[in-house]
Amino acid sequence: MIKSEQWICFNCGVQRQSAEHPIAPCLICADERESISHKTQRWTNLAEMDGMFENVFTPLGGGVTGIHTLPLFGIGQEVFLLETGYGCILWDCLGFIDTQTLRNIALRGDLAAIVISHPHFFGSMVEWSCRNGCVPIYVHKENQPWIPRWDRVIELWDGEELQLNPSVTIIRTGGHFPGSCILHWADGADGKGALFTSDTILPVEDRRWVSFMYSYPNLIPLSKRAVQKIVSIVARLKFDRIYGGPMYGGGGDRPIISSAAKEIVLRSAKRYIQHLES
Repeated sequence: MIKSEQWICFNCGVQRQSAEHPIAPCLICADERESISHKTQRWTNLAEMDGMFENVFTPLGGGVTGIHTLPLFGIGQEVFLLETGYGCILWDCLGFIDTQTLRNIALRGDLAAIVISHPHFFGSMVEWSCRNGCVPIYVHKENQPWIPRWDRVIELWDGEELQLNPSVTIIRTGGHFPGSCILHWADGADGKGALFTSDTILPVEDRRWVSFMYSYPNLIPLSKRAVQKIVSIVARLKFDRIYGGPMYGGGGDRPIISSAAKEIVLRSAKRYIQHLES
């Protein structure tokens, strides 16, 4: 069992700073990009969750493992563990962690870093870091106002790009949040390049397309300018595959585009902007 008294929002899965039971609503849920304030505010902690939940590790090929919590917790986040030639990188974070999770990570190699795309995937990121040797957590500076639990393991970075190792780069796109980021793994997808986009670029039900939203639950679209900025960034990258998220419902239908992803993104952006202008 991992003992921690810090409270975790049951609705979004993000851990807060204090062990004192919170009275105020969750900072993340109160924001209109999540906006599930119509639901009863519920709090839990890792001690209460132990034995009730498990993190499922699913090998997806190409050195990528998907991790999600069952039964469904938070907004159904799925995160990805990348086995790079320079150590493992965790892309985004879950609210739940236990000793079995630590064992499963260790089986795949040493964790070198945690990278957060945007506030909806903070999870219990400090807990994950501290239980894995206090590895650095990379959060863009523009996402700082939403950080509910601060710790020295969090490394705020500024600017437009941060190269973690020779094959992995974090890129700020903005859009969904001011500090929303994507991760480009040049060696991913068997050397064709893989893009981890979280909510910045989300594969939709028809996998021939992707979409862009300011708020997914409230169906607020991104502006033309925001989409154009995202496209101008990804257009210069080499990638054939996209790993999006979250996997709502944990049903196994992952928002992944396995091939021709760059072409799909560019085509989708054109269609999206046409509808905004019509």
